[in-house]
Amino acid sequence: MATSVENVETTFGIEKLNAFQQEAIDALMNKRDVFVGTKTGSGKTIIYQSMGVLNKEMVTVVIAPLQSIMEEQVDRLNKTGMSAIYIDSLKMPLNEIIGGKYQFIYGSPEILVDSTKWRDTFRHPVFSKKVGLLVVDEAHTILQWGESHNQEEVFRESFSRIGELRSLCPAASVLALTATASPTNRRKIMKNLCFKKNNCIIVDSPDRHNIKISVKKVKNNSEVEDDLEFIFSGLKDKGKDFPKHLIFCNTIKECSLVYSALVREFVHMNHMINMYHSKTPDDVKKTIRKDMESENGIIRVLVSTSSAGMGVNFKNLHNIVHFTPPRDMDTLVQQMGRAGRDGKQSDELILYKSHKTQMKKLDNEMMKLIISDDSCRRKIIADCYLTKKCETVVDHCCCDLCESKCKCGEMECPCRHPVFFNADNPVTEEQCTSRTRNITDDEFQLLRHKLKLLKESLDQNSTSSFVTDLETISTANIECIIKNASNLFSVEDVLQYVWSYDLAKYVHEVLIDVFDDMMTNISSSDSE
Repeated sequence: MATSVENVETTFGIEKLNAFQQEAIDALMNKRDVFVGTKTGSGKTIIYQSMGVLNKEMVTVVIAPLQSIMEEQVDRLNKTGMSAIYIDSLKMPLNEIIGGKYQFIYGSPEILVDSTKWRDTFRHPVFSKKVGLLVVDEAHTILQWGESHNQEEVFRESFSRIGELRSLCPAASVLALTATASPTNRRKIMKNLCFKKNNCIIVDSPDRHNIKISVKKVKNNSEVEDDLEFIFSGLKDKGKDFPKHLIFCNTIKECSLVYSALVREFVHMNHMINMYHSKTPDDVKKTIRKDMESENGIIRVLVSTSSAGMGVNFKNLHNIVHFTPPRDMDTLVQQMGRAGRDGKQSDELILYKSHKTQMKKLDNEMMKLIISDDSCRRKIIADCYLTKKCETVVDHCCCDLCESKCKCGEMECPCRHPVFFNADNPVTEEQCTSRTRNITDDEFQLLRHKLKLLKESLDQNSTSSFVTDLETISTANIECIIKNASNLFSVEDVLQYVWSYDLAKYVHEVLIDVFDDMMTNISSSDSE
């Protein structure tokens, strides 16, 4: 095996396989199913591509979400002397494939799962014996794209049916690769792919010690130019010397809104600004990727949906901005991992609005991350994945909350994100309410009584035996709410002291019962 490993290292031009790569390869050679959840840029693709060196007669079928990922991998494999092909609706040389001409076959689930021709090919007695490995790259898309969220239409339903390929190739092992999957989502993915009992699971902490996380609350009725003022002023002052920024948006509509605002302002610098999403023409995507993967690329600001959050290696990128928070922690970790792949210090900025339309789309872990005003944000992420945060980082390079407590005395401390330097829009503007009320002792007593009743009701009605502070209201929450009751008028106000939007609504109803000056209707100025 030592000689074979050396052949893999020589073929792919790497000095030495790391420990998790070796472990995964050994498990696959022993015909075990393998789940690998390690950081972006850690070298997961080498695991299955090594099969072309270790078992040249075996066929590996790779299911991936993006055409760009597949085409680049096919090109790379062919250049190493192995045989690989990307399958689409127009390119399907079944006779050559069945005959074993290709060691690696790449395709989308829409082709490999939904196509009757391909299902018949998998059932072919000759081909089915050759297929030794089914690979699902970016396996988190099984849940993120294949399932409905908050009654939204499923983005790509075929992803939820990738596991059906297991029944067509029962002898093949399965390898699932992702940079982000919480323990719960990992179990869901493995169940979907029908993992066998003797499987191998390899995961590491998603914590990136060189990425500082900052969060800023912006006005509900703010304009793009206000929220991203630091980018507008940076482009204006520095032009081509402005550091690369990747701005993530949740929808194409939102993406277009941000992009339009930028190109309107910088008419003569449009070549430095671009947009990337699923509707972007393929030739434009290739041009953008080529530019962003160059050390000396022209693009300074790229506005994108999740399309640029997977399978790309943008060079010299140290600034990620989430114009709105992603729905879940897996998406955040995946997307912010685009920055700092060279090991240099980088920044992740999350902008959020407290209105109902945006908040109700977030899961509890994401809500906790952005609302927190005392817990380390990177520790919140690590806790979500049941791992530990890297403790070697200096506090002022950890997150915005740790920065405020840092007393290292270094010249670089503090090093606040530029978004906080705008004097016209200070960070605490919306957190400081202009409304207040005088509360009598009887009202304080009534409020405490009703909040205790709410706690009892939530505790009794909880469907889970593992009740967390995200599902019910704690005594500490109650005391915070009572202490700050003079400033609480809306659900958004309450969200400063509880982690769940639904819980904030329950508390808001209690406040309505106690006080006669409450805001019973919440308006949203969001354009979604």
